[in-house]
Amino acid sequence: MGFLFITLGVVGLYFSILANQIAGMFPVILFSVIGLICLVVAFLGSDKAVSKLWRNRNEDAPK
Repeated sequence: MGFLFITLGVVGLYFSILANQIAGMFPVILFSVIGLICLVVAFLGSDKAVSKLWRNRNEDAPK
């Protein structure tokens, strides 16, 4: 999911520069920051911490 947001940020940056529109930088910054947060949580967080962040109740269910 993080890579998807980073890709959306890069594509938005490309088209913003192509159209010479500075207002296009808001979605670029927004998507890029969300993508970076997702990647940091994915790489640094444990499975239990990520499931708690997303409030996944299946982690605590008996197997």
